Amino acid sequence: MDIKAEIDDLKYQYDKAVRIKESLQKNLDRRKKLNLLDSSTESDLVEEIGEATRQADDLKRRMRSLESQFSRSRVISETHEKSPWDN
Repeated sequence: MDIKAEIDDLKYQYDKAVRIKESLQKNLDRRKKLNLLDSSTESDLVEEIGEATRQADDLKRRMRSLESQFSRSRVISETHEKSPWDN
């Protein structure tokens, strides 16, 4: 898989992880508001939110790393194409 396709896949996974995190957070807030939480359910939801946050952060780091690598490789290839020593 080329870098660009991998970046796109990571972006998709990141967006999905963020949506899951937001959904879990809304669920927690709604249950708190309606007073439908017991302590174990609340701790489970908080743990799931934490895991989704960690996953999203990891995906974001990997995505940024690949984007940086892609940019560097593009700059290097453009530099070689415009090299004055190629005459």
